[in-house]
Amino acid sequence: MRRSHTYYIYSIVSGLVLLGAAACTGRITPLEDDTYMDAQIGISTSIQSLETKGLLSSMDANGTTVQVYDYLSNFNGTIVVNGQDVTHNGSDYFLYFSDVLSYPGGEGAWNYSSGNSYRWTRTGTHNFFGWILNDGASGIYNHLFFNDDPTFDTSTQTLSVPAKLTQAVNSSDSQYDFLYAMPYSVSPGNAAYGNTVNLSFTHLFTALALTIQNVSDNNVVLKRIYTEGIYTTKSAAINFRAGTITYANQDASVSFIPALQSNRALAPSTGVFTPWEGYKILWPQTGAEMENAKIVLVYDLIDAEENATEYTSTVDLSQIRLGESLITTTGLEAGKKYSLTLQFKNGSIELYPYVAPWKYSEESWSYADNSISARTGSEFHDGVLYLTKNGVAGSNYNITLESTQEVVNGEFYIYTPHHGRWQISLYPAEAAQYFTITPHEGNITEEMVLGGDLGHVTFTIRASELVPEYTVSAYFNISIYMGNEWHDANSEFNRKNWKITRVVS
Repeated sequence: MRRSHTYYIYSIVSGLVLLGAAACTGRITPLEDDTYMDAQIGISTSIQSLETKGLLSSMDANGTTVQVYDYLSNFNGTIVVNGQDVTHNGSDYFLYFSDVLSYPGGEGAWNYSSGNSYRWTRTGTHNFFGWILNDGASGIYNHLFFNDDPTFDTSTQTLSVPAKLTQAVNSSDSQYDFLYAMPYSVSPGNAAYGNTVNLSFTHLFTALALTIQNVSDNNVVLKRIYTEGIYTTKSAAINFRAGTITYANQDASVSFIPALQSNRALAPSTGVFTPWEGYKILWPQTGAEMENAKIVLVYDLIDAEENATEYTSTVDLSQIRLGESLITTTGLEAGKKYSLTLQFKNGSIELYPYVAPWKYSEESWSYADNSISARTGSEFHDGVLYLTKNGVAGSNYNITLESTQEVVNGEFYIYTPHHGRWQISLYPAEAAQYFTITPHEGNITEEMVLGGDLGHVTFTIRASELVPEYTVSAYFNISIYMGNEWHDANSEFNRKNWKITRVVS
């Protein structure tokens, strides 16, 4: 028997902040005339948030290189460019230097690969920009990733990025997170010469995580899962002069999701399948493109007599709502991470999307490896946390620290930031109402982080007074409030993606 359904979906939104930075120092060249300042041009680099468990792990990896350009404007006089004296007037916009910066390891100093030293001019505006050439950590470079090198037009300051197929082939594939830095302008009126220029690199791609969960009372066998209407091959043009980027579509025919190697059995209430680990890079999608975006699932439902009925269900991604906006308005934006959780429920399939912006922060983040754990006495449990009702245990990981209270204890450590607030919530709301978290939020202070507790946060989860009619599962979401906004910290403090299940007899 075969049946088809189209499901519509609702959503929740949250955010994430992480940081990576590295310093660069060149060599000072003695003054030869009054055109130049007695200080070199140093370059520092930062990424607008590093995904610490996937994608580029750090720019300050041994062997990482970036291409940097400096175009000079509003300059009147004679200047040495490529060893030649060239006279300019204020209307000119010309190339002062281009060079490759390399990270050699050691104390973290970036060096000009040419060995040259570039000095500040006393007048004019310096306009710096650039892009990554290779990632020393993964060993992947532009030509290897794109099968060609991006080309740069010096007259228009436009970088043409070749077409590339982005596809989650398998979980072990290395990823190359192509980064670029839009112009950073410095002029005599606002610069303290001798200080470094901070080039803030941003992501060319977006990123997607996908989880399939069975929270129904049925056995589900997932036979196939694929996408439709998502552009997996595009190219890009980055115009550094205008500060714009445009993407050109090449193909939408290849499913982003890898083919299943075998059928996946998802047990009732607890079955979970992730096609790949963490986030996978994907070309950004416009709102208009998301009008036709779908995830298609082919699966068997197994009844009590072990009879299998095959279904084909289509999840219409155009109905995703991110905060106040439909995804057909926002699209999947570059520099943001999107996590999609598809849940098989009794009689329906629902999707819960989360978006986590990559943003630069002035303060780094760190956390404990055993970020969240539940335990009875000294024994730690890893996996699904079960609350019991009327003495009925849901699994071997049954946590009953106070026999009649149905208690789960959790903990994590915040090493940085040193200020802000933390908050724990549960989702989806229909399941979260059956649990109570104490405390569910608190202040982050220097005393808390640097004092005797070393940022230790403990919390307790109990069954609420509401009693569900059937087994329910809820998932953690941990957020940090800093910089006048909330940021999703779940992937940092809750790396095992804990969930709690309340079993009803």
